[in-house]
Amino acid sequence: MEVNWMRGYNPKSPHHVQGVATVRGAYSDFWKNIKFRKGWDAPLFSEEEVDILLEQAAAIVTTIRAYLDALDHTFKMRVQGGSSFEYLWEVDYNPLDEPKRFVKELVHATLRDAKGYVEGLRADIINAFVDEFLEREDNNEPAWNPSQLQEVFTHLQTQLQSMSFDKEGEGEHHEAQLRHLKKATQHLILANRHLISSTVKEVEEEDEKEKNKLSVSQTDFDLDLEIDEELEQKEKDRKKEEKTEQENEDEGMGVEEEERGKEEGGDKMEDVKEMEEEKEKEKDEGDQMRVSATGIKVNKVQEDVDFLQPKIKDLVSDCDTLEKEIEQSDHPSDKKQQTKALTKKCLEFSERLMQSLLKLDEIQGGSEECRAKRKEQARTINSLMDKMDDLKDKIRGLQALVENDEEKQEREQKEKEEIERQQQEKEQLEKKEEERRAKVEREREEKELRESWAELKLDAKLRVTTAADRYIITGNIPGMDEKDIGIEVVDGGNTLQISGVRLPTPAELQQMKNRLAHYTYPKEHEKELLLRLGAGRFGRFCDKYSLKNCDRNNIEASYERGVLRVFIPRLIPQRKPHNPYQQRRQHNAFPGFYSDRDAWW
Repeated sequence: MEVNWMRGYNPKSPHHVQGVATVRGAYSDFWKNIKFRKGWDAPLFSEEEVDILLEQAAAIVTTIRAYLDALDHTFKMRVQGGSSFEYLWEVDYNPLDEPKRFVKELVHATLRDAKGYVEGLRADIINAFVDEFLEREDNNEPAWNPSQLQEVFTHLQTQLQSMSFDKEGEGEHHEAQLRHLKKATQHLILANRHLISSTVKEVEEEDEKEKNKLSVSQTDFDLDLEIDEELEQKEKDRKKEEKTEQENEDEGMGVEEEERGKEEGGDKMEDVKEMEEEKEKEKDEGDQMRVSATGIKVNKVQEDVDFLQPKIKDLVSDCDTLEKEIEQSDHPSDKKQQTKALTKKCLEFSERLMQSLLKLDEIQGGSEECRAKRKEQARTINSLMDKMDDLKDKIRGLQALVENDEEKQEREQKEKEEIERQQQEKEQLEKKEEERRAKVEREREEKELRESWAELKLDAKLRVTTAADRYIITGNIPGMDEKDIGIEVVDGGNTLQISGVRLPTPAELQQMKNRLAHYTYPKEHEKELLLRLGAGRFGRFCDKYSLKNCDRNNIEASYERGVLRVFIPRLIPQRKPHNPYQQRRQHNAFPGFYSDRDAWW
């Protein structure tokens, strides 16, 4: 359902004017801060520069509150400025550069407390109303052009030059004129900025139109190119198809000729193949007749031994090379994998020699030539096995060197790790001790800083509201705990004292330190600079209120969402009940009647 916020909106009504003035006054308290008055710091922008924007925000807030009051007529306790004071501390841009953003954010802050929006409001609801209000203001604002701005500026200059402060009794009149001129000047500045932004927007729109035109032209050009490319590709495909058809025709003719040639030579090839097979068959039968079964076995063993001899020779060479490398190396353990590989090969070759020897033992009978060949192979195998035994001993020695060096490296690694561990423990202890000292020093500095914050005076801006049956003291003091606020009756029960200490949170303290990081200053001055930055925002407050005609025994207080509220019941004198008979008895003699000179001559 659409909400008609502007229903009944009358900016000239006394109620609206008073509400705007109240909220506007709450905004002004920011520039009355003690650190600005003392010259310890300067705000990012002056109150006069943003006066119109502040009035706009105050008008929006007053209109929203009036709408809420129309929906609910019950009494409401409001902090007029809300969280605007905290927001103005955090503004880091020039509001004149982004006036709508400033007004919107200020309205949001005013209608919010420490925990969020008040009275059931939401961000989207407030945004909708602010946009509607500013759009209405923009529609009512006259359209300025450069010549009109120049005329207004010339008129202001003429008025300023014509003002004279020499005559007595004209001070107030001239002050009113100055305020009027300041507002007119602010309107002029905002109108000028609006004109500039509108001009820039128009130029950007024209540029965008030109770009769109160029884009359309480029699109047409690209489309023409695509059509030409498509036609060219179709022509290429047509020529390719014609070429493929011609090649297929030529290939078909070649295949037919080849088939005719194969049929003619096929008979000749089969005759040659049959002759070769017959020769091979005759040769195999002759070999089988010449070679006996025993000779075949011996020949097989000989083939195995002939195969192993060069392998064993290479193995011996590799072992000699590895021995030299280990002798020259500072870390023989790096050759561990090589020694393992040599050992594996040595075992493999020894096993194969043993199998060959067993095969020779199994061979029985045979011709004289076969037995002689068998004995020769047995001597060769025994000789190779002796070499393998020597090689095994040599490799074992290399393995021992490698293992000794490996153990040595492990010991050195453990010693190194122990030294590193001790060094790390030492560094950790030193780091912990350094952190402990830094923590103690930081706590000491923070304690001194807290004590210094507590010595600063803070105006909590507590306001007293009178209801029918009680007084209500209200103040917006965000960032505090209930334990930091003290409410007690003093001076024999005649005075209510409200006190507390508002200290910066770690985030707020870090924010001030980040601000100081842009400047160069001695370390010993940091505390004073932080106190100057936090003056008026943090410190101790102590306000006292008279409890005359108040019920001091039923005082109540609450601190919620950064707002402190104290309720003090009023003592209203009780009238005696009216008794007409008693009154008649008391006035039966009409005392003073005869002595009344107005009744008698």
